[in-house]
Amino acid sequence: MIVSMNVVDVGSGTGVGGLGMTPVATSSGRVRACLEAVLVGRVMPSLHPQLTDAGLLRSFVDVEMPSLIILAKMELNGFGANLSFSLCDQFLCVKNSMA
Repeated sequence: MIVSMNVVDVGSGTGVGGLGMTPVATSSGRVRACLEAVLVGRVMPSLHPQLTDAGLLRSFVDVEMPSLIILAKMELNGFGANLSFSLCDQFLCVKNSMA
């Protein structure tokens, strides 16, 4: 079954982020995310040769795409923060623990 939807139904982007980032959207985040996924799927065939020509396809596949899975999980689950520390202190704790 194909569902028809006008872009008017999902709101519009602000020029900085995608449709999912607009704070005044009237439709659900799931609808906006699905629309963005479809749009990306339509754009990728033309971007693939451009990435290849620029020598960036391997980085896109090996670095960018796997990081999207992590970012999507963070977005779905939230990101914990200890509010008793400043963000700089939290960064330094993480940096020191990785050293």
